[in-house]
Amino acid sequence: MESSNYRFIALPPKDLQDVRERLASQIPVEAKPSLYVYDLPALVEEVRNAVVLEMADSMNKWAGAKHRAITRFERPPHTPKFFQLKKGGTTIWTNKGHTGLMVPLFKGEVKISVRARDSDTSHSIFWTCENALQLDEETGVRPLEEDLVFHYNNFLFTEATQGIDDRIKMEESI
Repeated sequence: MESSNYRFIALPPKDLQDVRERLASQIPVEAKPSLYVYDLPALVEEVRNAVVLEMADSMNKWAGAKHRAITRFERPPHTPKFFQLKKGGTTIWTNKGHTGLMVPLFKGEVKISVRARDSDTSHSIFWTCENALQLDEETGVRPLEEDLVFHYNNFLFTEATQGIDDRIKMEESI
């Protein structure tokens, strides 16, 4: 399923079970009633290397359709983290000028609400553990029926003044 604010991307064939188990044994560094943040740099790096970097081309094709490009996959502007959102609680938002990539660390499927910040209308959809979720700028996600655990990356959009292939070649040469 895809809309103008989000889309699902099939995950590369990596087994995230080990990551799920190690994350489950950790205590959040920051806990609020509806949001937990896990600061585990080595594990975040492992997921980024195993999954996120393999999806860079697909993410840039989607951005290109919006006349944008994503650069700095190697060094995102914000440190990726693991989050746990409690059902019915907080909405996590992408920033203006950014795209978010959420890699699921749950099993099965979770019902979520997705909406643009400037809209009163939300979409209730099911997110399965076989797909990452890419969000457009200023788009929010909130779990509806159960807790949601995921790896989150926030990437900066740039205006696509050059072709996507040229921008990717430029980044690789840096």
